[in-house]
Amino acid sequence: MSEPVCPILGWNPRGLNSAARREVVAEMASLANASILCVQETKLASISDSDAIAIAGPSRRNFFFLPALGTRGGIAIFWNASLVSLSDCVLRMFSVSATVTILRKGTSFLLSTVYGPAEDELKPAFLQEMRSL
Repeated sequence: MSEPVCPILGWNPRGLNSAARREVVAEMASLANASILCVQETKLASISDSDAIAIAGPSRRNFFFLPALGTRGGIAIFWNASLVSLSDCVLRMFSVSATVTILRKGTSFLLSTVYGPAEDELKPAFLQEMRSL
């Protein structure tokens, strides 16, 4: 059996404000040997370079980030720049999308990670955004 070309881990940890949650996410990304880590519901207004390393591990220090609104939402994509390149990032209200290029293959694809609203009044806007993706 061959090794996966681009392992991707997606996770909703329900907030990354505690060091313990960040450590668990980084450990799981490492165990999964993830080239890309997609995190929904970060509940973070900002992510520093040191935060990125604590959340995703030292090999996935590059990131795109959609801030949380208050204590809700927040989306981030972290990646290992020695294995993949992410470009053309588009931040929308409910999603983060980027073009992923697998460096050793030269293959590209669009990756989107999504966090949907709980409020009924926002669901039509969410569905429209999903259609546009």
